[in-house]
This record gives sequence, C-alpha cells and structure tokens, in this order.
Amino acid sequence: MPEASNAVAVHLVAASDDNYAMPLAAMVRSVLDNLAPGYHLHVHVVDGGITEENKARLRASWSDQPATVHWRDASGLLPDVMVSGYMSAAAYLRLLIPELLPAEIDRAIYLDSDLIVLGNIGELWDMPFDGSPLLAVQDCAAPTVSSPMGLLLHEELGHAPDEKYLNSGVMVMNLALWRERGIAAEVFRYLEKHREAVQCFDQDGINAVLAGQWKALDPRWNQMSQLFGYPSWRESPFDEETYRRTRNSPLIVHYSSRRKPWHPDYVNRNRKYYYRYLDHTAWRGWRPKWVPEATWRGKLVARVQGALRKLRKKR
Repeated sequence: MPEASNAVAVHLVAASDDNYAMPLAAMVRSVLDNLAPGYHLHVHVVDGGITEENKARLRASWSDQPATVHWRDASGLLPDVMVSGYMSAAAYLRLLIPELLPAEIDRAIYLDSDLIVLGNIGELWDMPFDGSPLLAVQDCAAPTVSSPMGLLLHEELGHAPDEKYLNSGVMVMNLALWRERGIAAEVFRYLEKHREAVQCFDQDGINAVLAGQWKALDPRWNQMSQLFGYPSWRESPFDEETYRRTRNSPLIVHYSSRRKPWHPDYVNRNRKYYYRYLDHTAWRGWRPKWVPEATWRGKLVARVQGALRKLRKKR
C-alpha cells in the first residue's frame, strides 16, 4: 500500500530463513493489524534463505495494509558463528542490521519471528533513547548477568552481578550509535574470542558488550513463555504489579521456549494469538498435523494401548 505523505515511517526489521517464513507472516501481520493510524510500516526482511515462493506468500500476507517490504540480502556477511540443533545462524542476522539498512535510517525495531504483537508498535517507535544504544526488556529466564543462563564471564568483564540481562527478541536499536561505536563488530569479536563461554548465542554477545548501557522497556513489550514457569510474582524478577500486568496484559507475546505454537504439542493459553493472525495471511487455515507419537499425551496413549494389546495376547 502506498505511503501517505504525512505518515510516520516505522522501520521494522525481522531476520528469517525459509523455516520461519510462516511465523514471520503472522508476526508482521499482527504488527500491521494493531498499528495505529498515521504510521506506515517499512518491513525490512533480512533474508537468510527464503524461497521465492514464500516471499510471494509473505508479500500477499501484508499487501492490504500500510506497509512497504524491503528484502535485505545477508549472504556471505556472517562470520563463522556457533549454532546448535535448535539455533541456526539466522539468529545472528540481527547483528547485521546497522550495516544492511541505509545510513539515513538511524533507528529500527527488531522483532523475532516467534512472537505476536498485540499493542501499537508506534508507541515503541516513539520512545526516546536518552543516549542509550538500545531499548529492550529484561530476560525473565535470566534476569541478571550472574543468572545460571546469563554471562559466564560477567566477573571477568567487570559487570556487577545484579546487572540486568536483556532478551534480544525485542529491541529498539539506536543505529546511529551502533554504527558510530562499531557495536556489532565488537559483539562478533566477543562471540569469537569466548566461544567456550557462550550460552545464548548472539544474546550473550549483546549483553557482554552493552551491559549497564541499555534502557529497560516495560516487560509487557516482551512477555516471554518462561514467565508462566514462576509459581507467583515472588519467585519472578518483577514486583507484584509488573508481574500481573505482564502476565495478563502483554503488548507482545513471545513464544520463547523451544516448543512453538505451530508444534502439535505446544501447550500455552497464548497459542490462540498465533493462529488468530496466521489466519489473516496466505497461510490461513494451516494447522499442524497431530502425530500421536510426537506428543507426551500421544506417547502415554500409545503405551496404554500397547499394554492392552499385550494383555489380550496373554488371554
């Protein structure tokens, strides 16, 4: 859709390979459906290997909304990075944003593809940096750098143990400052030098370099799945009011566990949001095929059925 002359341009960046094309479609659709009038969304997709067929489906998913899509080719730009069975090199593509976006764009919102936006990100776009390089939310699974899944080298790096540890799934990036200070290159150097101490991939590098320098957002802008693992607010890193508001009135729902809402055995009350917005995309109507052996319920049923068969044979 053409950009109105008086619209505020919001630059949203997502990084994806072909495996996450469908979740990416739902994520951006949720942004568009909740974007307040007066904003025009520029979607910059850092392409980690999306097929032309899925690119066409993505464009079709967003074409009726105030959005302009830009494809950013990242091929050959990533250094040798550490990956795992559940974390691909695509996770590091967000670090290339200052390099991939034009120099005149001095701020960008980065969002992971495994989340759904329920609030108006125009509000996020308008928030001041106050001199900080980054706006982000404290990670509720690793609240501080000294958490078990925080920075293993926080003492060596000179970070206080109670320094907040951020989650990199939702970030408002001060691109002007990132470019001026060469922050991305510094993060990559840390990840390469301390490979044996890295637990959370790109997120560790960002926290190692920017601990104590980033500005914290309201946790409602990144409600992580791990929040539901706390029995009450007392065990969580938040005060009672923040815990309650984040749990009950999120502005962004982040499916941050290894199991995702498109997996057949995913159990979370917020799964409904994913399919609500997916059904406004070119993937409308898609649902995972339930393979009994793939879920704990299915495994239990299979065991019971197997035991019954053995009893019948004995008779």
